[in-house]
Amino acid sequence: MTNELEDFDLFAKNALTNLHWSLDEFYETDYFELITVLNAKEKKERVVDPLELFKSFNH
Repeated sequence: MTNELEDFDLFAKNALTNLHWSLDEFYETDYFELITVLNAKEKKERVVDPLELFKSFNH
């Protein structure tokens, strides 16, 4: 449990430092939605459906 709390504190530190947020902004944010947004991948980094990839080579 200690590691999870420390991970959360590190995440808060990074948000304060890199996103220039205040503590109030951080603690008022929906944590799980924020994680989802921050983990979004660029189109070129996303997993491709193998069938769609195969079709793209045959055209």
